[in-house]
Amino acid sequence: MKVRGGVSVPQQMPTGYNVYPPGSWDLYENLYYCASRRSSPRQTTSDFNDGNAQCNAFLEDLPQLRFMIERLIEYLGKTTDLIESLISQNLGLGGYFMKELNRDKIEPLKVLCYPKAITEEEIRAWQHQDSSCITLVGQDDTGGYQVLKDAKWVDIKPTKGALVINVGDILQVWSNNRFKSATHRVLNNRERRRCSFAFATNPKKLVSSLPQFTSEMNRPAAYQSFFYEDYMVKRVRNKTHPPAKPEDFADIPIYAL
Repeated sequence: MKVRGGVSVPQQMPTGYNVYPPGSWDLYENLYYCASRRSSPRQTTSDFNDGNAQCNAFLEDLPQLRFMIERLIEYLGKTTDLIESLISQNLGLGGYFMKELNRDKIEPLKVLCYPKAITEEEIRAWQHQDSSCITLVGQDDTGGYQVLKDAKWVDIKPTKGALVINVGDILQVWSNNRFKSATHRVLNNRERRRCSFAFATNPKKLVSSLPQFTSEMNRPAAYQSFFYEDYMVKRVRNKTHPPAKPEDFADIPIYAL
């Protein structure tokens, strides 16, 4: 693997680097970073050194990398705060509702590299929904990012300076299906590799459909309650022990009532 400027990454890679093995439905490599955030309406703090941030792939021979990643996560975190506020207002819950609901959260950042395709077009990230509340995606100008809409794959063409905002599984559960987790995938062409990043907000708590969208509306909950950590164990197993068929992936419907 090489990073910008042709700097070779040491053969002994740090914890936080990942490349999926043969037989996986996905084909890309990534560096992983994670910060815990504790939020209130007036203050937000990030911690890269607590027990949830042991996989940060900071490389000693790239001393500026940590500074760049920390600043990126800081700005993306502020962006997600704004988006969560807008979602809260759209749901009629007040501007700070989601920030309070998700005040102690994990914010992972993946920096991804997808290799060039061997055939005309190849799937590099199989269709899936994000396990997050929301995910911000930044992509280079290679293209290949697609979202499923009305049973058809729609290209999300790269726009300089723009981010793609994905609704994730947790927001789908919280809103009792008022918001739908976006099904998406990544294709790649034969001419060039694709680079991108994905920044997510994940809760550190029990997840369940909110009463504002169930009992207060005289509607049944669409999902049983579950701990986010338990769900992530199942999602990670999709990667480490991929099932024979993509439709056998553990996904949010396993909690449907």
